[in-house]
Amino acid sequence: MKILIEEKNKGERLDKFLQKYLKNYTRNQIQKIIKSGKIKVQNKEVLPHHFLKTDQEIDVDLSVDKIDDNFKKEDKKIFSKIKIIREEDEFIIIDKPAGLVVHPVASFKGLTLVDFLLKKYPEIKGVGEDEIRPGIVHRLDKDVSGVMVIARTIDSFKNLKEQFKNRKVVKKYIALVHGEVENDDTINLPIKRSNKGYKMAAVPVNYDGEDKFREAITHLTVLEKHVNVTLLDIKIETGRTHQIRTHLLAYGHPIVGDKIYTTKEYKLKDKKLLEKNKIEDKIYLKAYYLAFKSLIGGVKTKIKCEIKKEEGFNVKQV
Repeated sequence: MKILIEEKNKGERLDKFLQKYLKNYTRNQIQKIIKSGKIKVQNKEVLPHHFLKTDQEIDVDLSVDKIDDNFKKEDKKIFSKIKIIREEDEFIIIDKPAGLVVHPVASFKGLTLVDFLLKKYPEIKGVGEDEIRPGIVHRLDKDVSGVMVIARTIDSFKNLKEQFKNRKVVKKYIALVHGEVENDDTINLPIKRSNKGYKMAAVPVNYDGEDKFREAITHLTVLEKHVNVTLLDIKIETGRTHQIRTHLLAYGHPIVGDKIYTTKEYKLKDKKLLEKNKIEDKIYLKAYYLAFKSLIGGVKTKIKCEIKKEEGFNVKQV
């Protein structure tokens, strides 16, 4: 990406100026990218506080062509866990494994889903609005597994993005949570960034603080109730960052294995639960269902990925 500095931007700091273009990065992350040499001014490496001049050209290179001998075989093993559910001319549907980051971020230097996609489907390069996220119209947290749709064409990207934006895509998850959830319910609590920065926090509906917040709605359906855990089917209307995890913690039923949205009490319960049932130490949340309209003919596409017994959601002994 190349950006030509106009007269109105003369004298601005480089890192502050780039926040308008790299909206998925914090200012601190942008500063780290500048220092890494991936962002140059007039083809020269500069510091984050560089003051811009009229007609200077900024070159932002966040390319992700990284699958080479610099990565050990162990680093690439995660790719073998990606399951291709469906391939169409306009989109690809996959089952993303837990532990795989969706797209490059300044704080992570390893391989991502985008690296895999560019290698297997090179035609997606340039699809979308951000060159570091080609084809990506939605995401899952690194530690969350499940079904994702990736656009293969610009028209498909626009079609899918519009459906996600207007809440036309049906998204369902399965989660194993602590405690006994008595009945089906809906959590309607706005979400804002917490004071810790890396987390989100739910706030009351009538919240009137200065921090920015966004509406978030999560529907819960009880599938199985046990003594100390409940298996939930979850449908989200909104797709906020860490929405399900944030809501369930605020609801008093954090997800089993969640290392961030939890408390000391539930960390101890996690340890006992995982040891007793001899199940994997991971977050027990999986996106298992997506439904959307395809570009051609507006046909409804419904995708449900298999939830295998070895994934551990069938825990009954607590």
